[in-house]
Order: sequence, then C-alpha cells, then structure tokens
Amino acid sequence: MAGPFLSIQEFNTLVVKDNSEDAEDPTPISKTPSPSIVALLPNLPALPESSASEQTSDSDSESNYPIATTMSTTSLPHGLVYPAGAYPYIPKTPESKIMPLLLLKYQHIVEDHTAGLYHPPADGKALLKAVKASFNQNMAISCFATSLANSLSNKTFIEFVDLMRKQFLEKDWDTKLCLEIREMKMQNNKCFRDWLQPMLSKNYCLQGIKLHFNNSLLIENVDTNICPVLQDIINEKPDKVKKKDWETYWKCMDGIDKTCHKKMENAKKVNQKELLEQHQELNVL
Repeated sequence: MAGPFLSIQEFNTLVVKDNSEDAEDPTPISKTPSPSIVALLPNLPALPESSASEQTSDSDSESNYPIATTMSTTSLPHGLVYPAGAYPYIPKTPESKIMPLLLLKYQHIVEDHTAGLYHPPADGKALLKAVKASFNQNMAISCFATSLANSLSNKTFIEFVDLMRKQFLEKDWDTKLCLEIREMKMQNNKCFRDWLQPMLSKNYCLQGIKLHFNNSLLIENVDTNICPVLQDIINEKPDKVKKKDWETYWKCMDGIDKTCHKKMENAKKVNQKELLEQHQELNVL
C-alpha cells in the first residue's frame, strides 16, 4: 500500500483538522490496491486483454498500439472510455459528476495502458503530453488544461490528476470521506459483508492520501462500529477473532456474522412453529 501511514493518534488529529486548500500531498497515488481488499471492492473491472495472437512484433509501427488494447472502443462501468490503440479518457461527464473514484480509476487505467505500450512515454511529463490530446473529449477538463497554459508543460501526469482533484472535487473531500467511514454504524439486521463493502470502497478512494485507513485502522474502525449483537459475541469469546492481519480478521468477522444470522433465522422459525401450534390448540378449544 503506497505512502507512509499515520499512527492512530496522528490520524485522529488529522481528521478533525481543516485541510489547507494550497497544501501539497507529496505521497503519490498507488497504482495497485492492497491485495487484501481486492476481493471486497465494488465492481471495478479489470482491463480488457488481448490474446497473444493479437500482439504485433513490429517495433517500428507508428501506431504504437498497446498490447492490451487491440479492440474497439470500450465504455467502462465507472464512466471511462477505453478506445482501441489510444489512451483512456473521461468522456463528456458533467463537472459535478467528476468524483474521487473516477479520477483514481482514470489514473490507474492510463498507467496500465502505458505499461502495455511497446514504446511508452519516457517519463511522467511525456505521458501528460501523450494524453493531452484526449482532453478535448471533456469540455471541463479541456478548459481547465487550457487555463494552466504553459505551466502544464512542467507537470507530470500524476501532478495533473492531483490538480484535477483540487479543481473538480469539493474542498476537504478526503476529510469528509474519512469521517463518513468512521461514522458507518452497522445495524443488527445488516449483513457484515454488505456493510463492510461500502466502507472499503470509500477507503479505496483515499489511496495514497494520509487519511487512508491502513489495516490496523480498518480493524479498529470495524471494531468500533459493528452492531451490538456481534459486539456481544466478541466480548464473550474474544479468542474467536484473530487480528494478526486484515484478511484473517474480516474473514473471522464474516464467519461469526453468518453463524449469528443462521441462529437468528432458526430461532425465528422455531418461534413461528410454536405460535402456529398455539394457534391450532386454541382453534381446537
């Protein structure tokens, strides 16, 4: 997972502190999500892949097609467009619809596309120049890039994505997202996995940012917000929950939750059966 993580004390201090609008976050966004949470992320589709027979060995080709994109234009569920032989781009999305997840996925897919090129751009600045032509697909992004004028030539692709975050996302979006995660209380009738997935989705959007929850903070946050029924079970038998790592932890919690719901369903069936028998006895009388 990219970037340094804060201690719990530092984290709590940062959450309630107003972010400066001009503050620079030196930590780059990680390209790859933590393997431990991939299984629980929302529908974040993998990049389309071509078969080996579709790959070309002509290193002098002017088209510079990527290995992974020898197919027609693909519209991805999170709002990006992935044309054959060209860089992915954000289509005619209204400025108000440019959200943290969209920008993060845009960054990741452009990086993955670049990794598949026979002749990738030499560095981040060259990459920004390469993707610049696709900005005209979105009026808001095109106007923003134009407003930067000559200063854009000194920026890398990652720096430009960070500038888009400052331009299009609401102020303190990361702090607000972090607070949403911390205030996600689980209800007794809620499935643990269904409750956990939105939390991980929000945390995924904080990748590479100091407010991102590392494994220890995630475990602490889940412990704090689980429903009273699960909390009582854990308090009675704390040895049932293993906290040596995040994957082991959430699987333990998921198993306890499933067992708990199964017992509740069985108890409900028994109660219904007893009520039916009582009703039948009253009818006989």
